[in-house]
Amino acid sequence: MENAGASVLTAGHQCPPATVVQILQDFNVNVLTGDSSQIISIVHQISTMPDINNKIKIRKVIYTSEGLSKMQRVQICKVLGPVAIYSILGSAEAGSYGASSPFLVDFDPSSNSNDFVIDTRMTIIEIFPLSCAGSKSDEIPEPLPDGETGVIAQTVLTRLRHPVIRYITGDIGSLHSLPPKAVDRIAKHDLPHYRILRLQGRDHRFSFMWDGCDFQFDKLNTILSDPQSGVLLWQVILDKMQPSQEISLEIRLLSGQNSGDTVQLQTLLERLKACLDVNSSNEHKFKTTFVDNALGFEVSGTGRKVIRFVDHSF
Repeated sequence: MENAGASVLTAGHQCPPATVVQILQDFNVNVLTGDSSQIISIVHQISTMPDINNKIKIRKVIYTSEGLSKMQRVQICKVLGPVAIYSILGSAEAGSYGASSPFLVDFDPSSNSNDFVIDTRMTIIEIFPLSCAGSKSDEIPEPLPDGETGVIAQTVLTRLRHPVIRYITGDIGSLHSLPPKAVDRIAKHDLPHYRILRLQGRDHRFSFMWDGCDFQFDKLNTILSDPQSGVLLWQVILDKMQPSQEISLEIRLLSGQNSGDTVQLQTLLERLKACLDVNSSNEHKFKTTFVDNALGFEVSGTGRKVIRFVDHSF
């Protein structure tokens, strides 16, 4: 941002939304950046303060981490006005490697996918069949053709000391050509190197995203399968809070422990909060629910089985 000429004001992740809104007003901030959950939290805070709404001068929103749903985008524009919404795609392993701009990519309001422009001179993206994720075979399948959805494998060409080669990112997506609107805005000598990565989200067989972080099911299972936890069944549910549009996380549990054993239950809750990085800034979006029987869980429509992960966030 600084290289682009911006004067950056940094607010820590535990900075209260009301304080952030005050900073936006005091310093006439015109670009709001953060992960998508932070953006939604700030926008909701502004919506509850109509007296200062017209004093906020945000013209651009740049977010990272989870994609924004259609309703979240509508909420942002409803509160902030006709702002331009951008996104940056990156990871700890690869750094930033993709960008989304309303002037370069098409946005389909009926889809929960997000399109990013990538430069094949910096990173090579390959799409492999879903079956190869988690496979223990040494055989490498052929990449899928453009337009077909699968797991994303990434080779980073800008890291020499610790190379990243065909790294399975844990995301699902597909590759596409640039849309006509992007072709008209990009220099001709760069066009052969640019592609569109259509990101569908995390592979929910292995992990889920909440509050800007990726959580592995196997780590959660380690806690909940511990005999001392006494948990018989569990379920993770992502939902959308109203009216804020923030994403909530609920852990539903069927416990075999005596309900009066508060020490064991408190220990379990503390371990869950530590695993899921629950803190003062996001605890209002987290809850645990103890159910009396299997009817308290959401089940599949066919086999009536308890679904391990349920996503109502879109």
